[in-house]
Amino acid sequence: LPSLKKYVKNKEKYRLAFSLGSPFEEVRNKLMPGVKHYPLKEILHQLYLHSKTAGKNVRITIEYVLIPNINDDKESAYATIKIAKNLKAKINIIPYNPIPNANFKKASQKDTIRFYSYFKDANLTVTIRKSYGNDISASCGQLYAKYKQLY
Repeated sequence: LPSLKKYVKNKEKYRLAFSLGSPFEEVRNKLMPGVKHYPLKEILHQLYLHSKTAGKNVRITIEYVLIPNINDDKESAYATIKIAKNLKAKINIIPYNPIPNANFKKASQKDTIRFYSYFKDANLTVTIRKSYGNDISASCGQLYAKYKQLY
């Protein structure tokens, strides 16, 4: 958060990607324990300030890792829509890639499409990231997990 505040204060004109995880603080803190020190409300406020000063061609991207039965419900989608509209952000839905020793499962294509469908009338840019390398444990998040096991 301190770096984000400095970034906003300096009125930087670069695109930002923000890992939301969940629009609900409690769930987000469980998914990403390292963010507990930075309240979501304060991060969103700084992102809002950035969206107002960076110019219309500099959009924020909300990265949303989709995890079945954790953050794939309608309420999470609608709360994410509210955040994205406030920030004039686009949303990148990323189906979770399983890693060893994690209790999460990958969302099925059917569940991913269901979640994506909640955004259809929101008038936002929303994409589903295509995952490559899952068959060799080289998708997003998997290489880091493998590295952590080795070292």
